[in-house]
Amino acid sequence: MTIHYVSYFDPPWHTERYIADAMAWLGYKVECYEFVNDWDRPENVKPGDIVMTSIPQQFGIAQLRAWKDAGAKLVCWYFDWIGADGNGYKGRELSYAPKLKLFDVVFSTDGDTD
Repeated sequence: MTIHYVSYFDPPWHTERYIADAMAWLGYKVECYEFVNDWDRPENVKPGDIVMTSIPQQFGIAQLRAWKDAGAKLVCWYFDWIGADGNGYKGRELSYAPKLKLFDVVFSTDGDTD
């Protein structure tokens, strides 16, 4: 099993880098894909692999479905989930919901953002 982690990893003190390093320390094979203007995407996803991201808004629904069809589990570590208005940070979850529903697991590290 490989964890394909697509996010921002530069500068090296980004929390995403700490998470990737911790998963590798625990013994998982972790491949990091840097999101930039022209970004890497996991191409060799196999059944049982995990595609993980903290930037779900950057994926198209077709891309997410392709990874699921390849047998991968989709995991999202998501910031600022619950906003004061109940719709997430500035209501963005309302537009992200179709994509977020495709993820097998969605984690959040924030409780409330004003």
